[in-house]
Amino acid sequence: MDKPTFVIDGNNFHDFDSLFDEVEKSLIPNVQWGRNLNALNDILRGDFGSLPRFFILVWKNINKSKRDFGYEATAVFWQEGIEEWKRQIGILQEEYTNTHNLDALKRKRLKNSLESSQEYLITLNENVRLAQQQQGQTMFDWVMEMIYGDDKDIEFRPE
Repeated sequence: MDKPTFVIDGNNFHDFDSLFDEVEKSLIPNVQWGRNLNALNDILRGDFGSLPRFFILVWKNINKSKRDFGYEATAVFWQEGIEEWKRQIGILQEEYTNTHNLDALKRKRLKNSLESSQEYLITLNENVRLAQQQQGQTMFDWVMEMIYGDDKDIEFRPE
């Protein structure tokens, strides 16, 4: 069985947004999708939109992408997540402070949500620390796991 070949070029992207643009252009033109890592994983499983289940994926200029999605970018990614999470925690704290008239069950759920959000913030900070020390996975590693992961029918050809 001949497999169709799709090409992405690392010279055409430098972050997730521009990678998603390249995926749209090269793999699934004119298809609406989530433009996030979970949706990218779905696409790379094949049989998504007009994409066949079995295909060849050529990634040109992969070394540039490896640098672009390395530890420095990963630390920035996690740091941006921290800023967004802090905003969300602020909203939860304000809601919790102003919910004296809520029933006890709703107030308890809000408190639990606030506590778990604060715990997750600790994890995000640890991820930043690891990336700054060039430890742990990079954003590039995440994408490679999607390509090489279980249940994949992709023949991958890095260039």
